Amino acid sequence: MRQRYAFFSVVFLFTVASASFGATRYATGIQKGGDSIVEILYTPIALNEGRTLEMLVKGEMGEDNLERLNTTPRLGKLGKLVASQDVKIGDTEVAAGEHTCGLNVDKEGKFSFVVWKGEGEEAEAQAASIELYEHDTPAEYLLFSFSPNPEGEGNALWVAYGKYAAAIPVSLGESSKEGKVAYSTGIVMDDKPVVSISYHPTAYAKGETFEKMRKGEMDDHFNDHESFGKVGTFKNSKEVKVGDLPDAPPGEYPCGLNVDGEGNFTFVGWSDEGVYKTPIKLEKHGFAVPHLAMILSPTGEEGSNLRLIYGEYHADVPISAPGSGS
Repeated sequence: MRQRYAFFSVVFLFTVASASFGATRYATGIQKGGDSIVEILYTPIALNEGRTLEMLVKGEMGEDNLERLNTTPRLGKLGKLVASQDVKIGDTEVAAGEHTCGLNVDKEGKFSFVVWKGEGEEAEAQAASIELYEHDTPAEYLLFSFSPNPEGEGNALWVAYGKYAAAIPVSLGESSKEGKVAYSTGIVMDDKPVVSISYHPTAYAKGETFEKMRKGEMDDHFNDHESFGKVGTFKNSKEVKVGDLPDAPPGEYPCGLNVDGEGNFTFVGWSDEGVYKTPIKLEKHGFAVPHLAMILSPTGEEGSNLRLIYGEYHADVPISAPGSGS
Protein backbone atom coordinates (compact mmCIF):
# COMPACT_ATOMS: atom_id res chain seq x y z
CA MET A 1 0.00 0.00 0.00
CA ARG A 2 2.88 2.34 0.79
CA GLN A 3 4.40 1.79 -2.66
CA ARG A 4 1.03 2.42 -4.29
CA TYR A 5 0.81 5.74 -2.48
CA ALA A 6 4.41 6.64 -3.25
CA PHE A 7 4.29 6.21 -7.02
CA PHE A 8 1.37 8.48 -7.72
CA SER A 9 2.15 10.94 -4.96
CA VAL A 10 5.11 12.06 -7.04
CA VAL A 11 3.12 11.96 -10.27
CA PHE A 12 0.55 14.28 -8.66
CA LEU A 13 3.14 17.02 -8.26
CA PHE A 14 2.46 18.06 -11.86
CA THR A 15 1.64 21.79 -12.08
CA VAL A 16 -1.26 22.10 -14.46
CA ALA A 17 -3.96 24.62 -15.34
CA SER A 18 -7.50 24.21 -16.61
CA ALA A 19 -7.84 24.14 -20.39
CA SER A 20 -9.94 22.70 -23.19
CA PHE A 21 -8.02 20.03 -25.07
CA GLY A 22 -10.32 19.43 -28.03
CA ALA A 23 -9.02 16.48 -30.03
CA THR A 24 -5.84 16.05 -27.98
CA ARG A 25 -5.54 12.81 -26.03
CA TYR A 26 -2.81 11.22 -23.98
CA ALA A 27 -1.67 7.63 -24.26
CA THR A 28 -0.15 4.98 -22.03
CA GLY A 29 0.77 1.46 -23.04
CA ILE A 30 2.70 -1.77 -22.60
CA GLN A 31 4.94 -3.09 -25.36
CA LYS A 32 6.92 -6.25 -25.92
CA GLY A 33 9.73 -6.57 -28.40
CA GLY A 34 8.81 -3.14 -29.77
CA ASP A 35 5.21 -4.16 -30.53
CA SER A 36 2.21 -2.76 -28.69
CA ILE A 37 0.38 -5.25 -26.46
CA VAL A 38 -2.17 -2.87 -24.93
CA GLU A 39 -2.62 0.89 -25.10
CA ILE A 40 -5.13 3.33 -23.65
CA LEU A 41 -5.83 6.67 -25.34
CA TYR A 42 -7.80 8.97 -23.08
CA THR A 43 -9.03 12.50 -22.50
CA PRO A 44 -7.38 14.08 -19.42
CA ILE A 45 -10.57 15.45 -17.84
CA ALA A 46 -9.97 18.59 -15.78
CA LEU A 47 -10.76 18.38 -12.08
CA ASN A 48 -11.75 22.05 -11.78
CA GLU A 49 -12.93 22.52 -8.16
CA GLY A 50 -13.54 18.80 -7.62
CA ARG A 51 -17.14 19.08 -6.41
CA THR A 52 -18.45 16.50 -8.90
CA LEU A 53 -15.71 14.03 -7.94
CA GLU A 54 -16.49 14.39 -4.23
CA MET A 55 -20.21 13.83 -4.89
CA LEU A 56 -19.35 10.65 -6.79
CA VAL A 57 -17.04 9.32 -4.07
CA LYS A 58 -19.60 10.05 -1.35
CA GLY A 59 -22.47 8.47 -3.27
CA GLU A 60 -24.36 11.78 -3.44
CA MET A 61 -24.87 11.95 -7.20
CA GLY A 62 -28.45 11.61 -8.45
CA GLU A 63 -29.26 8.49 -10.48
CA ASP A 64 -29.97 10.38 -13.73
CA ASN A 65 -26.72 12.35 -13.56
CA LEU A 66 -24.82 9.20 -12.60
CA GLU A 67 -26.23 7.39 -15.61
CA ARG A 68 -25.17 10.21 -17.92
CA LEU A 69 -21.63 10.23 -16.53
CA ASN A 70 -21.28 6.45 -16.67
CA THR A 71 -22.41 6.13 -20.29
CA THR A 72 -20.86 9.16 -22.00
CA PRO A 73 -17.36 10.53 -22.78
CA ARG A 74 -17.60 12.64 -19.61
CA LEU A 75 -16.44 9.60 -17.61
CA GLY A 76 -17.62 6.15 -18.70
CA LYS A 77 -16.48 6.44 -22.32
CA LEU A 78 -13.57 8.86 -22.10
CA GLY A 79 -10.99 6.60 -23.70
CA LYS A 80 -10.12 3.88 -26.16
CA LEU A 81 -8.31 0.65 -25.30
CA VAL A 82 -6.47 -1.14 -28.10
CA ALA A 83 -5.14 -4.65 -27.42
CA SER A 84 -3.23 -6.81 -29.88
CA GLN A 85 -3.95 -9.90 -27.76
CA ASP A 86 -6.24 -10.94 -24.93
CA VAL A 87 -5.30 -9.27 -21.63
CA LYS A 88 -6.71 -9.25 -18.12
CA ILE A 89 -7.29 -6.00 -16.22
CA GLY A 90 -8.21 -6.63 -12.62
CA ASP A 91 -10.67 -9.50 -12.77
CA THR A 92 -11.91 -8.58 -16.25
CA GLU A 93 -10.90 -10.48 -19.38
CA VAL A 94 -10.44 -8.11 -22.32
CA ALA A 95 -10.43 -9.61 -25.81
CA ALA A 96 -7.98 -8.48 -28.46
CA GLY A 97 -9.35 -5.56 -30.43
CA GLU A 98 -10.42 -1.95 -30.02
CA HIS A 99 -12.77 -1.06 -27.18
CA THR A 100 -14.26 2.06 -25.62
CA CYS A 101 -13.16 2.39 -21.99
CA GLY A 102 -13.48 4.68 -18.99
CA LEU A 103 -14.59 4.80 -15.37
CA ASN A 104 -17.93 3.97 -13.78
CA VAL A 105 -19.26 4.79 -10.32
CA ASP A 106 -22.18 3.12 -8.54
CA LYS A 107 -24.63 4.84 -6.20
CA GLU A 108 -22.49 3.87 -3.18
CA GLY A 109 -19.48 5.68 -4.62
CA LYS A 110 -17.50 2.59 -5.63
CA PHE A 111 -15.41 3.02 -8.77
CA SER A 112 -14.55 0.57 -11.52
CA PHE A 113 -12.52 0.63 -14.73
CA VAL A 114 -14.85 -0.37 -17.56
CA VAL A 115 -14.31 -1.78 -21.03
CA TRP A 116 -17.38 -1.70 -23.26
CA LYS A 117 -18.45 -4.76 -25.22
CA GLY A 118 -20.59 -3.96 -28.23
CA GLU A 119 -21.74 -0.64 -29.65
CA GLY A 120 -24.45 1.94 -29.03
CA GLU A 121 -27.29 1.35 -26.60
CA GLU A 122 -26.64 -2.40 -26.68
CA ALA A 123 -23.11 -2.01 -25.32
CA GLU A 124 -22.38 -3.67 -21.99
CA ALA A 125 -19.73 -2.50 -19.53
CA GLN A 126 -17.21 -5.10 -18.37
CA ALA A 127 -16.13 -3.73 -15.01
CA ALA A 128 -12.91 -4.19 -13.03
CA SER A 129 -13.50 -2.93 -9.50
CA ILE A 130 -10.87 -0.61 -8.05
CA GLU A 131 -10.04 0.47 -4.52
CA LEU A 132 -9.30 4.17 -4.15
CA TYR A 133 -6.53 5.55 -1.95
CA GLU A 134 -6.34 9.14 -0.76
CA HIS A 135 -3.18 11.26 -0.94
CA ASP A 136 -2.13 14.82 -0.23
CA THR A 137 -1.19 16.14 -3.69
CA PRO A 138 -4.31 16.33 -5.92
CA ALA A 139 -4.05 15.71 -9.67
CA GLU A 140 -5.78 18.47 -11.63
CA TYR A 141 -6.43 16.09 -14.52
CA LEU A 142 -7.40 12.45 -14.82
CA LEU A 143 -4.29 10.35 -15.46
CA PHE A 144 -3.76 6.74 -16.59
CA SER A 145 -0.35 5.07 -16.55
CA PHE A 146 0.86 1.50 -17.05
CA SER A 147 3.89 0.42 -15.01
CA PRO A 148 5.44 -2.64 -13.38
CA ASN A 149 3.36 -3.84 -10.45
CA PRO A 150 5.11 -2.37 -7.37
CA GLU A 151 3.67 -5.07 -5.13
CA GLY A 152 4.55 -8.17 -7.11
CA GLU A 153 5.12 -9.61 -10.57
CA GLY A 154 3.39 -8.39 -13.68
CA ASN A 155 2.02 -4.97 -14.49
CA ALA A 156 -0.39 -2.40 -13.12
CA LEU A 157 -2.67 0.26 -14.50
CA TRP A 158 -2.63 3.37 -12.35
CA VAL A 159 -5.70 5.62 -12.27
CA ALA A 160 -5.44 9.04 -10.65
CA TYR A 161 -7.94 11.86 -10.31
CA GLY A 162 -8.05 14.62 -7.73
CA LYS A 163 -6.87 13.32 -4.37
CA TYR A 164 -7.65 9.72 -5.25
CA ALA A 165 -5.63 6.96 -6.90
CA ALA A 166 -5.88 3.24 -7.56
CA ALA A 167 -3.69 0.49 -9.01
CA ILE A 168 -5.27 -2.31 -11.05
CA PRO A 169 -3.25 -5.50 -11.75
CA VAL A 170 -2.74 -6.20 -15.45
CA SER A 171 -1.87 -9.63 -16.83
CA LEU A 172 -0.65 -10.08 -20.40
CA GLY A 173 -1.08 -13.85 -20.34
CA GLU A 174 0.66 -15.90 -22.99
CA SER A 175 2.18 -13.78 -25.73
CA SER A 176 3.52 -14.82 -29.11
CA LYS A 177 5.73 -11.73 -29.11
CA GLU A 178 9.29 -12.02 -27.89
CA GLY A 179 11.56 -9.47 -26.27
CA LYS A 180 11.63 -7.20 -23.23
CA VAL A 181 8.56 -5.55 -21.78
CA ALA A 182 8.58 -1.77 -22.17
CA TYR A 183 6.14 0.99 -21.27
CA SER A 184 5.01 3.97 -23.30
CA THR A 185 3.55 7.43 -22.85
CA GLY A 186 2.39 9.75 -25.59
CA ILE A 187 0.38 12.62 -27.04
CA VAL A 188 -2.25 11.90 -29.70
CA MET A 189 -4.00 14.49 -31.85
CA ASP A 190 -6.94 13.64 -34.13
CA ASP A 191 -6.19 9.93 -33.52
CA LYS A 192 -2.64 10.32 -34.79
CA PRO A 193 0.39 10.01 -32.48
CA VAL A 194 2.36 13.25 -32.25
CA VAL A 195 4.83 12.22 -29.54
CA SER A 196 5.47 8.70 -28.27
CA ILE A 197 8.12 7.70 -25.75
CA SER A 198 8.76 4.03 -25.02
CA TYR A 199 11.18 3.05 -22.28
CA HIS A 200 12.46 0.18 -20.18
CA PRO A 201 11.66 0.48 -16.44
CA THR A 202 15.21 0.33 -15.10
CA ALA A 203 15.15 -0.94 -11.51
CA TYR A 204 16.26 1.47 -8.80
CA ALA A 205 17.24 -1.35 -6.39
CA LYS A 206 18.99 0.20 -3.37
CA GLY A 207 19.89 3.34 -5.27
CA GLU A 208 23.64 3.04 -4.62
CA THR A 209 24.62 3.56 -8.27
CA PHE A 210 22.32 6.55 -8.67
CA GLU A 211 23.69 8.17 -5.51
CA LYS A 212 27.22 7.84 -6.89
CA MET A 213 26.03 9.53 -10.08
CA ARG A 214 24.51 12.39 -8.09
CA LYS A 215 27.77 12.89 -6.22
CA GLY A 216 29.87 12.82 -9.41
CA GLU A 217 31.58 9.59 -8.33
CA MET A 218 30.57 7.44 -11.31
CA ASP A 219 32.31 7.23 -14.70
CA ASP A 220 30.30 8.01 -17.81
CA HIS A 221 29.85 4.48 -19.19
CA PHE A 222 26.14 4.60 -18.25
CA ASN A 223 25.60 7.65 -20.46
CA ASP A 224 25.24 5.59 -23.65
CA HIS A 225 23.94 2.42 -21.99
CA GLU A 226 20.46 1.01 -22.69
CA SER A 227 19.65 1.06 -18.98
CA PHE A 228 20.21 4.83 -18.65
CA GLY A 229 21.46 7.01 -21.50
CA LYS A 230 19.53 5.11 -24.17
CA VAL A 231 16.78 3.67 -22.00
CA GLY A 232 14.01 4.80 -24.32
CA THR A 233 12.95 5.80 -27.81
CA PHE A 234 11.43 9.20 -28.62
CA LYS A 235 9.23 9.33 -31.73
CA ASN A 236 7.57 12.45 -33.09
CA SER A 237 5.46 12.90 -36.21
CA LYS A 238 5.57 16.70 -35.97
CA GLU A 239 8.30 19.17 -35.14
CA VAL A 240 8.43 19.44 -31.34
CA LYS A 241 10.41 21.36 -28.75
CA VAL A 242 11.92 19.43 -25.83
CA GLY A 243 13.24 21.50 -22.95
CA ASP A 244 15.63 24.14 -24.27
CA LEU A 245 16.76 22.07 -27.27
CA PRO A 246 16.31 23.23 -30.87
CA ASP A 247 13.04 22.06 -32.41
CA ALA A 248 13.31 18.35 -33.19
CA PRO A 249 12.23 17.41 -36.73
CA PRO A 250 9.94 14.40 -37.14
CA GLY A 251 11.87 11.22 -36.51
CA GLU A 252 12.86 8.49 -34.08
CA TYR A 253 15.59 9.07 -31.52
CA PRO A 254 17.12 7.02 -28.70
CA CYS A 255 16.61 8.97 -25.48
CA GLY A 256 17.40 8.77 -21.79
CA LEU A 257 19.40 10.43 -19.03
CA ASN A 258 23.01 11.55 -18.79
CA VAL A 259 25.12 12.76 -15.88
CA ASP A 260 28.45 14.61 -15.89
CA GLY A 261 31.38 14.39 -13.50
CA GLU A 262 29.82 16.97 -11.17
CA GLY A 263 26.50 15.18 -10.78
CA ASN A 264 24.52 17.38 -13.18
CA PHE A 265 21.77 15.52 -15.03
CA THR A 266 20.34 16.04 -18.50
CA PHE A 267 17.57 14.51 -20.58
CA VAL A 268 19.18 13.45 -23.85
CA GLY A 269 18.26 12.53 -27.40
CA TRP A 270 20.62 10.85 -29.85
CA SER A 271 20.87 11.48 -33.59
CA ASP A 272 23.38 10.84 -36.35
CA GLU A 273 24.97 14.19 -35.49
CA GLY A 274 25.55 13.26 -31.84
CA VAL A 275 23.80 13.69 -28.52
CA TYR A 276 21.52 16.61 -27.63
CA LYS A 277 21.14 17.49 -23.96
CA THR A 278 18.67 19.63 -22.03
CA PRO A 279 19.35 20.25 -18.31
CA ILE A 280 16.94 18.83 -15.74
CA LYS A 281 16.65 19.64 -12.07
CA LEU A 282 16.26 16.73 -9.69
CA GLU A 283 13.71 17.15 -6.90
CA LYS A 284 13.64 14.75 -3.98
CA HIS A 285 10.30 13.36 -2.89
CA GLY A 286 11.55 11.33 0.07
CA PHE A 287 10.60 7.75 -0.85
CA ALA A 288 11.92 5.30 -3.39
CA VAL A 289 9.86 4.43 -6.48
CA PRO A 290 11.25 1.00 -7.47
CA HIS A 291 11.57 1.61 -11.22
CA LEU A 292 12.10 4.32 -13.82
CA ALA A 293 8.86 5.91 -15.06
CA MET A 294 8.12 8.50 -17.74
CA ILE A 295 4.69 10.13 -17.89
CA LEU A 296 3.34 12.82 -20.19
CA SER A 297 0.62 15.11 -18.85
CA PRO A 298 -1.09 18.34 -19.98
CA THR A 299 0.07 21.72 -18.73
CA GLY A 300 -2.70 23.87 -20.12
CA GLU A 301 -2.50 25.82 -23.36
CA GLU A 302 1.30 25.89 -23.41
CA GLY A 303 1.79 22.18 -24.08
CA SER A 304 2.77 19.15 -22.05
CA ASN A 305 5.15 18.02 -19.38
CA LEU A 306 7.27 14.88 -19.29
CA ARG A 307 7.83 13.75 -15.73
CA LEU A 308 10.86 11.51 -15.13
CA ILE A 309 10.67 9.48 -11.92
CA TYR A 310 13.51 7.35 -10.55
CA GLY A 311 13.96 6.20 -6.99
CA GLU A 312 13.66 9.12 -4.59
CA TYR A 313 13.90 11.77 -7.33
CA HIS A 314 11.86 13.29 -10.12
CA ALA A 315 12.44 15.92 -12.81
CA ASP A 316 10.32 17.65 -15.43
CA VAL A 317 10.92 18.33 -19.11
CA PRO A 318 8.53 20.67 -20.96
CA ILE A 319 7.43 19.40 -24.36
CA SER A 320 5.62 21.56 -26.88
CA ALA A 321 4.00 20.38 -30.10
CA PRO A 322 1.92 22.65 -32.37
CA GLY A 323 -1.72 22.49 -31.33
CA SER A 324 -1.26 19.97 -28.51
CA GLY A 325 -2.56 22.36 -25.86
CA SER A 326 -5.60 23.78 -27.63
